[in-house]
Amino acid sequence: MAAPATAARSQQESDVDYLITNVLMPVDADQEGNPFNGYARFTVRMSQGAIASVVRTSPITPHAVTHAAADAAADAAAAGDANAVDDGAAAGAAAAGAADADAAVAERGRTVHVIDGTNKMLLPGMVNAHTHSIEAWGRGGIMPLPLELWVNSLFTHMDPRGPNPNASPDVVYWAALHTAIETIMTGGTAVMDHLYIRDLSDLEAAVRAYKQVGIRAFIAPMLGDLDVSNYFPLVPDACERNERAREEGLCPGAMGPDGFFREQLAERQEENTERVLSLWREAAQKFHDPAGGINIVIGPVQNWGASEELIRRAVEIRKDFSLCGHIHLLESRMQKLQSRSRYPDGGCVKLLKDIGWLSLPGTSCAHCVWLEDEEQAIMAECGAVAVHNPVSNLRLGSGIAPIRDYLDKGISVAIGCDGQCSNDSQDMLEAVKLACIVNPLTTPEYRRWLSPREVLKMATEGGAAALGMRGKAGAIRPGYVADAVLVDLTALSMLPRADPLGQLVLTRQSSGIAGNTVHSVWVNGRLLLSDGAPTTVDLPSLRQTLLKQQPQYMDPQITDAKGRPVEVEYRAAMGLDTPLGTHDQGHSSNYPIFRVNYPADIPYRDKK
Repeated sequence: MAAPATAARSQQESDVDYLITNVLMPVDADQEGNPFNGYARFTVRMSQGAIASVVRTSPITPHAVTHAAADAAADAAAAGDANAVDDGAAAGAAAAGAADADAAVAERGRTVHVIDGTNKMLLPGMVNAHTHSIEAWGRGGIMPLPLELWVNSLFTHMDPRGPNPNASPDVVYWAALHTAIETIMTGGTAVMDHLYIRDLSDLEAAVRAYKQVGIRAFIAPMLGDLDVSNYFPLVPDACERNERAREEGLCPGAMGPDGFFREQLAERQEENTERVLSLWREAAQKFHDPAGGINIVIGPVQNWGASEELIRRAVEIRKDFSLCGHIHLLESRMQKLQSRSRYPDGGCVKLLKDIGWLSLPGTSCAHCVWLEDEEQAIMAECGAVAVHNPVSNLRLGSGIAPIRDYLDKGISVAIGCDGQCSNDSQDMLEAVKLACIVNPLTTPEYRRWLSPREVLKMATEGGAAALGMRGKAGAIRPGYVADAVLVDLTALSMLPRADPLGQLVLTRQSSGIAGNTVHSVWVNGRLLLSDGAPTTVDLPSLRQTLLKQQPQYMDPQITDAKGRPVEVEYRAAMGLDTPLGTHDQGHSSNYPIFRVNYPADIPYRDKK
């Protein structure tokens, strides 16, 4: 089953150029090349999937240049080429004869769509650098829970394939379609989908959806070879608790045999390792097609679900196919505890470096909330990208990553929405806003707080780095891929005029009668969003289909973990079932500070 597409175009996209005239763009250097945050107006041409030319048509100023000011400087800009980023001869010739309204002209056998950039701002497309599309089926449906208990509820109740292992791959298709559309409508042009798949039919469904929409898709089959119970750390005093319970004739109701606490982790099964490696290799052989917009990424779930042996051999698959790699890394306080207890010789970050995972090109690590100084140094040394997911980190109580520290130490940072059950949307503008306004909680030194301009660079240039496309994407420059976003500066959210980048990041985007903040989106030079409406999918029909696909609402109470074995073990492992400060976790001291708003170096418990 496929979503209804919009009417077929009369001409192939490869035969169409787009020329955006006199459009506002931010700049980060003055005429002499010195660092400078300002704005200027440009004429930009997109041709055959790339940025063909970029010509500046106004002076660079520290504030947004109005159209009237640009007109006043037009003669000076046209008189010489000193202000040109690229010679842009074809762009200039077409622009000179273009009317102020949008038009289409023929040039050298190609159709050139001319777009008047008055009251518009052009930006590189943002990258949704970490998400899980399948979660679309349960967005807003899980109660407030910490990451580890949330994951259990997700797979038990919110993934349609959990309650029904025989569910059609169509559930993957519709979820991926939903994810792609919402990402594009909020200014995203690429997505990193860390997608749990049962087999290649699930992957094929996601590929089909992303190709239909036209978004640049990086699909990382999220797999592991260890039992899911290993996601939870062992309770340090499990043996003593079990002995005490047996003496008293009680059952703790935990995750181990007969309801007792587990005393050892599940061992790796070689057949599981081989199955996962085979699935990754087959996925790369069958679906990896960068030229067609589909990139297969090797995506171990995290160190607790994927064995060292699996990740070590996954490195070889990445080398064989020149693939990116994506993994969850130190997302929560519990994961920090696991890292120290399971890898006492340096933690999981050092392990990933030692086995060669982190240093391969195109490696990105989701969350990275709990990186310590030495781990930050390893990330910077290896060139791995940290993907900041501020919305889900808050939603799940995972913590606040010290992003300024990461940037200062040379770590590239991207931004992701995360999945639709932990965000619970795919709104890239919401993600960049949260990334900007949550950062001040990490330090009272306001001179180190992130600016809207810096956060947008994370979402664009940092996002490109996360996709292994550094120097190829993430900016409006000649030769870069034509992944671009046109912002309507007359939309209600962008008025009255102030700083356009600040308004884009810090306000709430408007749509409909209030004007579409995100006006147009191109991926690889193909127009996917026009005046706020998708061009490749009939959105009203998609809405009706989704309405029919899941006819009943859900009761979030079904996700309540209270009293379940996973909660019993979680509370014991985190010291939540003992009086404050009396439970020795063994590895609980000296946690990084400023990740959470309570003492992170001791087990926590409300005094009520």
